[in-house]
Amino acid sequence: MKIVSLFFFFISTICTNMYGQTENRNTIDWANLHWPQSGTIYLGSSHNVYARVYESGVTDGAGQGSGITAWIGYSTSNSNPSGVGWTWVSASYNTDSGNNDEYVLDLGSNISSVGTYYYTSRFSMDGGSSFVYGGYNAGGGGFWDGSSNVSGTLTIPGIVTTSRQTYTTISIDGWNDFSTSTERFTSTSDTDIYGYITWDADYLYIGYSGSSNSGAITDNGRVYHIYIDSDPNSTANSGSGTTDGEAWRTDPTLPFTANYHYTFKTSDNSETKRIYSDGSWSNDSFTTSSNKGSSYWESRIQRSSIGSPSQIYILMYIEEDWVGGELCGGIPNDIFTDNTTQGSQTFASDKWLGFNLTSSISPNDNANFDQSLPVDLTFFRANPTMDGNIVLEWETASEIDNLGFILERRMNAEYWFEIANYITHPEFHGQGSVSYTTKYHFIDETTLGGNHYDYRLADVDIFGSKTYHELEILGIDPLANILDGFHINSIYPNPFNLELTIQFSMSEDRFLNIQVYDIQGRLVDTLAKEVFPMGIHSIKWNGSMTNNKTVSNGIYFMQFQTKKNIARQKVILLK
Repeated sequence: MKIVSLFFFFISTICTNMYGQTENRNTIDWANLHWPQSGTIYLGSSHNVYARVYESGVTDGAGQGSGITAWIGYSTSNSNPSGVGWTWVSASYNTDSGNNDEYVLDLGSNISSVGTYYYTSRFSMDGGSSFVYGGYNAGGGGFWDGSSNVSGTLTIPGIVTTSRQTYTTISIDGWNDFSTSTERFTSTSDTDIYGYITWDADYLYIGYSGSSNSGAITDNGRVYHIYIDSDPNSTANSGSGTTDGEAWRTDPTLPFTANYHYTFKTSDNSETKRIYSDGSWSNDSFTTSSNKGSSYWESRIQRSSIGSPSQIYILMYIEEDWVGGELCGGIPNDIFTDNTTQGSQTFASDKWLGFNLTSSISPNDNANFDQSLPVDLTFFRANPTMDGNIVLEWETASEIDNLGFILERRMNAEYWFEIANYITHPEFHGQGSVSYTTKYHFIDETTLGGNHYDYRLADVDIFGSKTYHELEILGIDPLANILDGFHINSIYPNPFNLELTIQFSMSEDRFLNIQVYDIQGRLVDTLAKEVFPMGIHSIKWNGSMTNNKTVSNGIYFMQFQTKKNIARQKVILLK
């Protein structure tokens, strides 16, 4: 018997699966990618990835099991994680989870560019000589196989901006002065100077209104500078952007990499456009219209002339005749550390404006945008259904700049993860800016009975800024009110090897049917089908079928059925 056992040990120690990855089944009994399945963040934001591992005699006890090394890996292709193209980052021990050890990594902080990424876990017991890879599925996951247990997906879209755009009733048309009370976008360092930026499908509308210490900003001797980055990086090149030696009196260092520079001179109404390409600036022709009055100046810039961008970084400033001795205004405010010295200037690293030139929001149309209207949540509630799902409902009284919503959930007070968002679920799309009531509806079909769930809601504006409605955290137990009189106390150990113990309590005499199903929904075994009296009860399952045949390793579901309702709990068999 000893010889047979040793031989079995040898052949089971090292094997190669159908995906070509070497697995040491005796060294690592089980591993997964636990949570989350997917996520959408903006560059620089956190995205915690959790993975669990089980090794008999190692992870069973309290604290971190000895000898285990863990990584979270990511790739731009949804490929076999044992192959090339994956970057692996060491994960840290987080907590015990039953017989498993859980590891965690903030994946978001390890990625430096936008895009779509795929991630999974990797574990080793021999210092990195051999590995197993963990995959995700809703039933708990297991070794990565590319079909049942798969990689997670992280999406990092768009730009991150430093300034939030708000709207009033704007009607900038390129030919009229502005109302400083209703149309002002922002003021400059000189409080009597106001700036304006808006757009429609064809043009950017940019302008100033007011006067400086030296007089009206449209007097002769003024130069208006506009720098635009039409393909902005998610993180601007703080303090190390491009410069243009053709500036009239200054040669500023920009906080981002501009590729367009416009100048407009009030002395002779001349206009120039310079384009940055291959490391240098050169003059270019363009179609625009500018207009000035006694105290205002504005220009229309064709969006097609700068490549019809959907996103831009922009800043602008006014140069006065140096007799007055200052740069009299900048958008945004306080962009220069020194506005009185001639020559080279440096912009503050965090002073620029970022815009998403969305087709859904065009401030220069006839819409009325009221910046006083927040995303006003009227209610947010959750209700269980007869089949164990949870219906989420919420209502807004008004919205402004609302791109959509994100719904997060945590189970048994562990950690929050995203289960739905406005990108993956159309029902989460926001209304932009509206002043009327809007109702939203979503059904969470991924809950399991016997667990406690908390939900929270966040709205995302058009710049990607996320606002949590922290006062609207919902707590609910699926089927708690429906399966009255019945409660699952514990199911342990999970994962299990030889025997599973199911402990439950009855607050009154009640019929209960307890059955086991595999992941394909096929009946495996019936453990009980009777009336249980009031009190605490315990039954066991040894991992066999009704005909006493042993079942294979994998995921199974314990189903508890009263005469009216059903609850389910996932278990994992590892031999």
